[in-house]
Amino acid sequence: MNAKQILSAAMMSMMLLSTAFAAGADDELSIMAAEQRKNSSDTETFEEPEPVKPNPRVEQPKVETPKIETPKIETPKVERPKASNQSSNNQPSVGMPNPITTHSTFEECVEEVGFIPLYIPKQSGYTLNYISSISGTTADLRFSRRWETEAKLIIRTYKRAEGEELKDISGVHGVKWHIDMSGGVPIYIARIDENSNAAAWAVGQYTFAAMADNLSFAAFRSLIFEELVDLSTHYYIEF
Repeated sequence: MNAKQILSAAMMSMMLLSTAFAAGADDELSIMAAEQRKNSSDTETFEEPEPVKPNPRVEQPKVETPKIETPKIETPKVERPKASNQSSNNQPSVGMPNPITTHSTFEECVEEVGFIPLYIPKQSGYTLNYISSISGTTADLRFSRRWETEAKLIIRTYKRAEGEELKDISGVHGVKWHIDMSGGVPIYIARIDENSNAAAWAVGQYTFAAMADNLSFAAFRSLIFEELVDLSTHYYIEF
């Protein structure tokens, strides 16, 4: 081998060593880079991405229907006029037949009840202006005072059947009755109010009742004892 060939072989060997050295250096750099990436992956903390929020729900404003209150209509309270005991007795109950029969003459009433009712004469100052019978058994006569027309008088007469017990025909209730024996006959007298009074008594088979409006108690008592009771004891005695 000549010198030229030796030099050529030496240069070839140097190139091979240089290539091997370069390749070894590259491999070592690659290994170091891989180790660095591994360490970085072990130590680096990756933050999880925030979840994607859904689109916000847009709520429609709640529209309230206005509450309209129906006006409360109150039925007007109508108070019934307070009827007196006398007039209420002449009104039939609802659903019941009317027991009152009016008459145009005194004779018609006599024919209906079958007896002559107690009657106050004109000289006493009273005028007969209403005649009726109740249930065909009780006579109901109504008078007004001639010079005091607001003064009213009612006289009722009832004839009891044989053995029938006494009963109140005045129609006056809720009052306190007092017995007056000064005339010799038991007279039951009651004050309905300041200017209204009632009386009841019996002679023989007959029962009587009298009621007055707009008449003082003194005037009413005088009318009962001096007129009505006196007439009844003279014309309705038993014989």
